[in-house]
Amino acid sequence: MARHFLASLSLLLYLGNMTNLMAQEIKGVLIDSISTEKIESAVVLLQDKNEKVLDNTISNEVGEFLFPAHTNASYIVVQHIGYEIKRSSLQSEGGFITIHLSPKSSVLNEIVVKGERPVVKLRDNSLIYCPQSIVERFSPTTALELLLNVPGVVRGAAGVSLLGANRTMVIIDGKTTRYAEGEILTILSSLSPDQIKNIEISYNAPAKYRFNGAVINIETFVGRRDDYSIFLKTGIQKDKYFSENISGSGVWSNKKFALLASLGADHDEQYSRVKHDSYLNSLDSPFRSRTARTKSVGNSGKLSLEFTHNVSDKNNISINYYGLIDKNNKIIHTESEDILANQKTGYQTRDLSRKNLHNIGINTNLHNTNLGFKYLIYNAPSFLSHGKNSSENSSLVIMEEQDSKLNINNVEFFFNQKLPITPSFNIEIGANYSRNNSLTTIAEKGHKLRSKLFEDIVGGSVEVSFRMFKRLSVNLGTRLEYSTARKKEEQHLSDKNLWSELTAFPTATIGMPFGNRNFVQLMLNSQKNLPPYWALAPYKTVIDANSLSIGNPDLRPSREYNGQIFLSLRQKYIFILGCTYTPRYFAIIPHYDQTTNKHIYKFENYTYSLFNNLSTIIPFSIGKKFNTRLSAHLLRMQDRIDDFYGIDVNNKKWVFSFALNNSLSVPFAKSKLVLDLNYRYQSPSIQGVYELTATHALDMGVRYLIGSKFSLQAGVSNILCRTSPRQMQINLPGQMSIMYPYNNQKFYLGLTLNLGKKKDIKESAIDFSRLNKIYQ
Repeated sequence: MARHFLASLSLLLYLGNMTNLMAQEIKGVLIDSISTEKIESAVVLLQDKNEKVLDNTISNEVGEFLFPAHTNASYIVVQHIGYEIKRSSLQSEGGFITIHLSPKSSVLNEIVVKGERPVVKLRDNSLIYCPQSIVERFSPTTALELLLNVPGVVRGAAGVSLLGANRTMVIIDGKTTRYAEGEILTILSSLSPDQIKNIEISYNAPAKYRFNGAVINIETFVGRRDDYSIFLKTGIQKDKYFSENISGSGVWSNKKFALLASLGADHDEQYSRVKHDSYLNSLDSPFRSRTARTKSVGNSGKLSLEFTHNVSDKNNISINYYGLIDKNNKIIHTESEDILANQKTGYQTRDLSRKNLHNIGINTNLHNTNLGFKYLIYNAPSFLSHGKNSSENSSLVIMEEQDSKLNINNVEFFFNQKLPITPSFNIEIGANYSRNNSLTTIAEKGHKLRSKLFEDIVGGSVEVSFRMFKRLSVNLGTRLEYSTARKKEEQHLSDKNLWSELTAFPTATIGMPFGNRNFVQLMLNSQKNLPPYWALAPYKTVIDANSLSIGNPDLRPSREYNGQIFLSLRQKYIFILGCTYTPRYFAIIPHYDQTTNKHIYKFENYTYSLFNNLSTIIPFSIGKKFNTRLSAHLLRMQDRIDDFYGIDVNNKKWVFSFALNNSLSVPFAKSKLVLDLNYRYQSPSIQGVYELTATHALDMGVRYLIGSKFSLQAGVSNILCRTSPRQMQINLPGQMSIMYPYNNQKFYLGLTLNLGKKKDIKESAIDFSRLNKIYQ
């Protein structure tokens, strides 16, 4: 027994001694500050406080270095051709030191030698796009234009989206305390491209972002260098009416403090027209035809502020505010013709709406700990009147009036902790809680409806990232979320539970470089989509004379399953193969109600939606002046609804689309002229119960740039007047109809002015005299 005890004690002492020796080892990793790639074959020196070299080594192929214990060690000095010499303290996080090196150009006999900038790189299964490469090719005038020139990033009516991703969130500097995409786009449209450091894209959002989908993280230089600047942007556009916008931003930062302010104002006048024919049993002759012409006049103002205090390189706190005021006056003139009764009637619908939004966020980084808080207040009052007249100039007979208001309050707390085990193995855990309250009030015809919605979400996450076989990067994570929602209608004294669900969102991303400048990724994830607040409210709103919008309190959240293979060749040719299956997918679907003789627009749950895609992005250039990018997509779409008001719907179709973006630069002595010509085509497609005709979009523009300080832009979009489908057809029994959307050309003229001064922080010269060389 004594021998066993002594043997066990000796083993414990040995293991304890080994652990202590391992803890005393000095280990770290070298990272490119621009591309964020790991740097191999760098000379790493270990020095004492008197700059005496104690030891030296070379970083391995994954950028890691290791020294045995040295009691007098104080500094690490890193030297690599093509990088600034870096001197760093021994301050470590999780047992290892992370050192970022700044690239530099090599100067030989007054000739600057620069390597070709790759379009995309891979960092821990995230795609890193180099802004300098995009600026050289397409000369964007704002940070938003820079983002939209990233391969696969497009802007549509719903905002910024990413090729191959069903949902996309855009954030700045990794902070999720801002309001939403509207605030992000406001900031980006009033920032100059030289404020952008990197654009990081994760098709599988890291668990810390609490988002189901892809994330575009835009890393800026704000707070990373001495900088002050003022950026102004103004523009005017015209289709049938004129619209104007002006925005600006101010940046001031040094090593300790940073202030970013963005301000924008818009006056927007829009005109649209849609013709809607309804049919009985065939699409030969309609029984009713209506034409709705809409004019809307809107004025909005936006303010974004962010203050950041950098306590140290890894410790900072930021406070941000976003405010929005939006007023809109919309008038819809509807001419309805009952062909069977040979009767024509005119209607007018007026909608006066206003939106007020305030969002405050606090984000704190303490080494590997991230804490955040966000509070949102939103209210949207609206007054709608609907009447009948014989002509546009005749007196209006009011048929219906509705006074409504939507109030939303949202509060959210979150916590994330990174646990670095080794330079190539990390664990990250997180927790979050959010409380959402919404109140919908509708007053009409002597009665008032008050509907409250309460939603609570409690979540937790864990994510493991590691490297296998030196080249294989693996990210495995899961996020648990328990969400409850209940609805209360005060006038009926009813309280209804809408859902109470515990959901797991697993994600897996595996990436590996191969060959020369190639890499491949496999991504799997599961997501959950919650219905919008207003979609659940039991409201009824007049759209025009023959159309109503109705809420659906029985709408259910949908679940989404995604799989994708991403392939990049030579760091610029991109291929994507993906599949998305979404049971209980929800969207607005119109149906014809024979009782009211109206078309009802309502959120409905599909049985499922299935989406398969094969996409490719190929950039190429002719000389140094002409750059182009070809994007091609082959899609297989299927929308299934087992019971659509007694009809079995199984809409499926193969769809092909492609886009060609061209940019021609004509340089002068101190300026440059850039010509842009972009074309997009999509074959006939489907959307729920709709069948859509093909679309063609041709846009053309010209930009005159004087350095990075001044630019003048002019152009025309939708030259062919085919951006929207010519027809949107429903060919279902009892639901047959054809919509003819409105297409119009739009002319624009813009001006940007970039004033200020930036000062990149340079490293101090290091004295290597003891090595018989002096490096400046």
